Amino acid sequence: MRRVQAIAGVLSLLGAGYLLVAGSLRSQPPAGRPEPALTLSPAVHDFGEVEPTGGNLIARFELSNTYDMPVEVVEVVKGCSCADAAVEPRTIPAGGAGVLTVVWRVAGKRGRAGENIVLVCKVGARTEPVPARVTAFVAAALEPDREAVSFRRTGCQAETVAFRPRDDMQFRLTGVMANHPSLTPAIDPDGRSMTVNFDPSQTGWESGRLSVTVVTDAPGIPNFTINVIIEP
Repeated sequence: MRRVQAIAGVLSLLGAGYLLVAGSLRSQPPAGRPEPALTLSPAVHDFGEVEPTGGNLIARFELSNTYDMPVEVVEVVKGCSCADAAVEPRTIPAGGAGVLTVVWRVAGKRGRAGENIVLVCKVGARTEPVPARVTAFVAAALEPDREAVSFRRTGCQAETVAFRPRDDMQFRLTGVMANHPSLTPAIDPDGRSMTVNFDPSQTGWESGRLSVTVVTDAPGIPNFTINVIIEP
């Protein structure tokens, strides 16, 4: 009788151990299978080189849900008002996919530009951020030959900045404004360059960031900011 009871006890323990191991295995993904996730494809959409007045740029991303439960997109966070973003559908079924559409306005941008979008998704009782990004190189129709001028700390000095069109665009500088009395900018007679005069006797320039704003009559071209650097 005791032998039978001992064997029964061993079998009971083995059975309990089997159940624990089996339960543990069921709670983990099979070896080689990736963890469940929300993914965007592509994560970054690069438009390459675009014209500054080329209109809206449109990018589409596929949002995949490999969880075993539906996921809800509760918020779409944009980096700036120059982009609109929408997800369809807002609830992605388990194993399903949705589409994120981004409309990006690049007018007024120059050079390398980019915007971030973050999808805030509800996965069960928690939230998960899913980032996306659009980038482009916005070709400048008009640009200065340098973005900054530098002066020494002593003596009155002058520096000239010329503006060059990308093609044969006709333009003229129509306004220049400095942010400190120590700077006196003036449009040159040709209308395509300007000269900045620096007078260090006008105090206060030591504790601020100096710059000159330049306005042109070229359509669709934003104002330019020329930074002023005072050498140490």
